Amino acid sequence: MAFHLARGGIVSVALDNPGIGETKDPVNAGRWDEFAMAAVWAGRSYEGISVFHRWSILQWLKRQTWVDPARIAISGHSLGAKPALQVGLLDPSVQAVVWNDAIVDWRHRAVVTGLESIGILQLLPGLLPWFDYPDLMASLAPRPLLVSEGGRAVDIDRVRSAYRLAGAEDRFTLVHYP
Repeated sequence: MAFHLARGGIVSVALDNPGIGETKDPVNAGRWDEFAMAAVWAGRSYEGISVFHRWSILQWLKRQTWVDPARIAISGHSLGAKPALQVGLLDPSVQAVVWNDAIVDWRHRAVVTGLESIGILQLLPGLLPWFDYPDLMASLAPRPLLVSEGGRAVDIDRVRSAYRLAGAEDRFTLVHYP
């Protein structure tokens, strides 16, 4: 994504998730679960660390003379979609969010998949008793949100309703890959 944006003249930064790519442990490569478990034992979460990394880099970017801080959007795919959304919610200077994943309520997903484990990388302690990712997407309204992989109708409707209530129906875009 960053490569194509940069080719189009847009300043872009591509980030690895913690413990992956350039940030992986060269001795114990591929030990994401251990990294995530260590974070939980330290009172953190894998996703929280990922959000902190992205937020810190965004703060640095906004101070660069070649970045227009009034025209910032953030995008993430799969495991990177959630932290992108959360950084967009935490930083009001983010003007738009691109969620390259499906809109899915993880509580419902757990039930329909027979309560199979979602994995420690996905664990965000304290989140699910109160709200889920469609709720976070809904709270982004009226800022623009693009979702690229569809989702469950009931979850899509929850987000669409929030944009309708905010008078910003035109700022929520849902597409499906061909």
